[in-house]
Formats: sequence, structure tokens, C-alpha cells
Amino acid sequence: MQNKGYGAKLVKETLDYARENHLKVIITCPFARIYMARHKEYEDLL
Repeated sequence: MQNKGYGAKLVKETLDYARENHLKVIITCPFARIYMARHKEYEDLL
């Protein structure tokens, strides 16, 4: 299942959900941390 984009899709959808519902997130997953570092547009959710 690696390198198929499933992880990135899951993190993106979760962050979009958090934004739509005015939620903050606590990142504990190493993959999600890397995603957040690469996608600065989600920094406001931290």
C-alpha cells in the first residue's frame, strides 16, 4: 500500500475536516508530521 497516496489523502481529508469544523489538531503520527511540514497551509490548525 506504500507510495499510492493513501496516507496523504487520509491526512489531507482529516485536516480539511478539522478546518471546516473550526478544530485544532495535535499531530502524533510521524507521517502526518512530515505532511504538515510540507504543506504549510495547514499550520493554522496546530
